Amino acid sequence: MECAASTNRRTLDYARAYSLDRRVVIRPEAVGAVAYHCGTLRATFLHEPGLEEFLMNLERQPSLSSALEALHLDPQRRSVWEASLAKLAGAQIIHAL
Repeated sequence: MECAASTNRRTLDYARAYSLDRRVVIRPEAVGAVAYHCGTLRATFLHEPGLEEFLMNLERQPSLSSALEALHLDPQRRSVWEASLAKLAGAQIIHAL
């Protein structure tokens, strides 16, 4: 049995553009930020430095892959970001356009 993050990770289409769901509000916190989905009433903590800004500008990128490439992350760090994005997609915080 696979964990939810592994399943969600496979469903991300890196060739497509993604956007923050319009029902999501991001609030800065001392330990990062909280993404609150007003539709599901679910809060998700954003612990990765820079993730809040990344999400706010996500739809400006032509694809999820190009958005990640613009960060110039090393392979290990990119893997962490991909896992975070998969969880956010599973929580309906982001979605493909």
